[in-house]
Amino acid sequence: METWVQLIEIIREVAPYSRLEIGNAGEPTLNPLMPDFLLKAREMCPTLQLMTYSNGTTLLDGSVTYKTLFDAGLNMFYVNTYGPREKHIALAKESGYTFYEQCKKPKDVVNVFQYQKDLGTHVIMLADHPGNWPKRKVNRGAFSTFFNHLDWEAAVKFGLKPVTEAPARRCDQPSKYVNIYFDGAYTFCCFDFFREIAGTLGNVSEGLDGFWRFWLGKYMQDVRYRLHLKNRASHSMCSKCGFCSIRCDMPTWPSTLYEHYWTGNEWLKNKGPFLEVKQLEIPLAKIHNTFF
Repeated sequence: METWVQLIEIIREVAPYSRLEIGNAGEPTLNPLMPDFLLKAREMCPTLQLMTYSNGTTLLDGSVTYKTLFDAGLNMFYVNTYGPREKHIALAKESGYTFYEQCKKPKDVVNVFQYQKDLGTHVIMLADHPGNWPKRKVNRGAFSTFFNHLDWEAAVKFGLKPVTEAPARRCDQPSKYVNIYFDGAYTFCCFDFFREIAGTLGNVSEGLDGFWRFWLGKYMQDVRYRLHLKNRASHSMCSKCGFCSIRCDMPTWPSTLYEHYWTGNEWLKNKGPFLEVKQLEIPLAKIHNTFF
């Protein structure tokens, strides 16, 4: 809870009208404190939109309900339907909340990825699990290899193979999204499930000053500059990533904004997109973390 409060304090100062997504490498609804987290966030930052991802298993076994989390302050519930789809649809209908299936959204229903001024909004989106994704979604690079950390025997069933030559494409992830591990540590990209740079970019416990040292610091400005130049190949982790969002090639920031980085005391000149980036080797046994 202490880490959660430190995070919300930063969000309240930096981006109170934004969306906080809970998810990634783990199942958030397994955490028994999740309702308490949501209540605290809603109390501290009433304008923050709260969203969670889930694989739906706790919904199916009844240990978590839509009502429990929506009553605690959640706004958007993104459910990957890894169980019987018919049962997920029935649960969503029985809940009484607005819901839609990912590829069948009615025009008059709120998109879970859009910020809503009405923080009383509650929407459920039922997404299909990746094994049933349409070919057009797969072909545009929506699958990630998580920097080549996959079980390749399983991954080959989905047409996935290690990235040996990164696409010469931009990527907007490090410019648009702040990514934070469960323990408050910052990372540069939400695909860094394996904590390859954990502990090197700061932590929410360092407060607002620490956030700016991370977000506008040397490492983040460098990786953004590389990606702006479509030079994934020069980065130790981006070189192993084939993910391409539908907006990846759009310049997120003007290139002049990459020319300097913040030390915490002053702005210094960024010497270019080819700075040496040290990649830490993290034993697989340590990988047991959920992102916030």
